[in-house]
Amino acid sequence: MKRLSAIMTILALTALPGAAIAACGNWPRVIEVFTDSDHPIEGVEALAAQMPQTRILMRRIDGKAEFDAKLSEGLPADPVEAERIARERIAGVNPQEVAAAMASALDSAGRMVNYGITRVPTVVFDGRGAIVGEPDVRKALDAWCRRGP
Repeated sequence: MKRLSAIMTILALTALPGAAIAACGNWPRVIEVFTDSDHPIEGVEALAAQMPQTRILMRRIDGKAEFDAKLSEGLPADPVEAERIARERIAGVNPQEVAAAMASALDSAGRMVNYGITRVPTVVFDGRGAIVGEPDVRKALDAWCRRGP
């Protein structure tokens, strides 16, 4: 009876999305998610809750572009007024935050080069396997587990 219950549990798990995650025998210790502002990522919080022993690192490669977009967001068409508002925004910027964001973007770009990544989104597992083009981290892990780490 216990054997039948175990088989039914396995069958139920395989019928659900993400079943390979549940069956993955070698969970990654570190998941790196490479992306930019044009490629939103899904499932990070859910996966982090499901896998508290795994570090999930978001590697955004367009920190400068995001910073520039925030500074210029909603500026008026009048160039004099736009310049005044832009100067106010720049004066209110925390230099340490900007430096950290730029350093993070450069580090992420360097890691992409080291891994040979040419497209985003790319999800890297323990630095040894990757799934390219999947914006849902849970689906990427599922694909990685199915393929075999």
